[in-house]
Amino acid sequence: MKKLIGIGILAGVLMALAGFAVNYVFELIYPSFKAIYSNTDIFIGWDDPRMNFFWLYPITLGIALAWLYGMLPKKAKEPFAFAGIYFFVGALPAFFINVGSFNLPVMMIASWSIMSYVNGLIAGLLFKKMLK
Repeated sequence: MKKLIGIGILAGVLMALAGFAVNYVFELIYPSFKAIYSNTDIFIGWDDPRMNFFWLYPITLGIALAWLYGMLPKKAKEPFAFAGIYFFVGALPAFFINVGSFNLPVMMIASWSIMSYVNGLIAGLLFKKMLK
């Protein structure tokens, strides 16, 4: 169990870093994203204590995905299959609810879905290597 939690935390850290990279690329493509993320009428600022949950999210996700990975059949443990499963179960439904709930550009919400797929791929690659 300790190994699973440790690898899950590592996955969470890697997913957080990947999330920053994906957001950076999307901010280059869509410069308006940076202004939207900085708008405290929409998102809370980095100085708000509630932003600590922002750091907790990828860690808990990494641990949860590590646990899930151990329960999947062999074919589903391939990194691209694992990323696809996570995308269809987690990211796609979130995309629809976010588009329907937030007055944000669809491409911003789509970038979150793409980030989810990238996170699933990173986690799948790490788990395949470290959880045997």
